[in-house]
Amino acid sequence: MKHWLFFSGIIAGIMLITGCGTSTTGEGPPVSGMKRESSAVETIPPEKPVPSSPSSRIEPAPTTQPAEKATPAPRQSASGVAMAVTQLLERARAQLAHGELDPASATVERAVRLDPHHAEGWALLAVIRARQEKYEEALAFAQKSNIFAGDNEALRKQNDELMAHIRSEKAGASH
Repeated sequence: MKHWLFFSGIIAGIMLITGCGTSTTGEGPPVSGMKRESSAVETIPPEKPVPSSPSSRIEPAPTTQPAEKATPAPRQSASGVAMAVTQLLERARAQLAHGELDPASATVERAVRLDPHHAEGWALLAVIRARQEKYEEALAFAQKSNIFAGDNEALRKQNDELMAHIRSEKAGASH
């Protein structure tokens, strides 16, 4: 019970620090792949030869060319990535609140793949790993979060508290 209350406090703190808000940029979902205006190939009919002699009746082969060139799909903007990461972290917090540790973990992992420098994402992943009793990973993720936390002292403090709690639990378990 003591662990649950501690981790719940850490989760609540992370939710307050990250704002739990949604972005209002209005950008759509990411687009991947290639975009083609038309995939048809246009055949240009051969020119009719000018009749002259029987030996000159060889007609040129028809030429083909693409109707339009393929253009790469637009890359997702930085604000689009930030919005996707925010939405993923919100989903992960909801999953964690319902005790769905594995789905929450997968969701946060996806968020930090999109933005590997997202301090709050690493902090949330540290909390999830601690709840899963994967303490070494939790410590590593909390440290990684501190690396990217910049001047976010509140997040650094929460990471430090989580790491201290894990270390004290490990020390108590070994005695």
